[in-house]
Amino acid sequence: MLGLGNSICANHYPSGDSFIPSQLAGLALWLPYNTGITSDQDGNVSSPASHSHSTAAGNMADEDRINAWNDASGNNKHAEQTTYSDKPLWETDAADIGGCNFPDGGKYFNLDGTVTINGNTDFTIVVRFRATDFDKNAFLGSSNEEFLRIQSSSKVRLKVNNLLNNNFTAPSGTLATDTYYTLILTRSNGSTGTLNLYIRGGSYTTETGVEWTGGGTRPDGPITITNIGCQADDSEGWRGVLKDVIIYNTRAVTSDERKQLFDYIEGQTNPY
Repeated sequence: MLGLGNSICANHYPSGDSFIPSQLAGLALWLPYNTGITSDQDGNVSSPASHSHSTAAGNMADEDRINAWNDASGNNKHAEQTTYSDKPLWETDAADIGGCNFPDGGKYFNLDGTVTINGNTDFTIVVRFRATDFDKNAFLGSSNEEFLRIQSSSKVRLKVNNLLNNNFTAPSGTLATDTYYTLILTRSNGSTGTLNLYIRGGSYTTETGVEWTGGGTRPDGPITITNIGCQADDSEGWRGVLKDVIIYNTRAVTSDERKQLFDYIEGQTNPY
């Protein structure tokens, strides 16, 4: 099965709802589902062939090596990888197509420019994901002292600027390997630095997301993000699929905006 390119505005929101993430101010990074993904090599590990495939051209093929996932925020912080063995894969399984597959913890992207969030500043991080295991899988980061990762099937860990870990724990149940979830993490209240994490998907069905316990007011230092799919190059790599990564700088989304983001992301239809 081949990929099929489609327009963000035309095909990436639920029917009857014109909301898209760029309507909210403060958009610093947007790696969108099934959009802006390119491959320059095929999946033949022993003898990879060069090519030019993309979601825009509609010619992505199974196990194509993804060299770029382009930023739709307008800030040109594209997620890129030039090393063959480190490139995430295109997956044509029905549930996973349109995202980037990180099958073994050894695949990741470097951002073309650092996303920097100042200390004592509001922010929002949104990730659509399916994990194949739950042992220290990093969504993003910049070092082993600064990351957002799954710590276990019932715990998500944030560490910022080498400060204390902030562990968010499921109020009930656990994450499953066969299910897509959307995570929204916010820091609000300026210098107070109030942290909250919400997840929707699977058994977590509350329309504004189920809040995981363990928020609070630390850490409140600056945040730098240079990697997608690991916490640092070749460290605690993601295992599973990522379909959307969105970061807002200077904005902690409201409850109503969380619902819009959840609805938008979950409402994206498989075009294949």
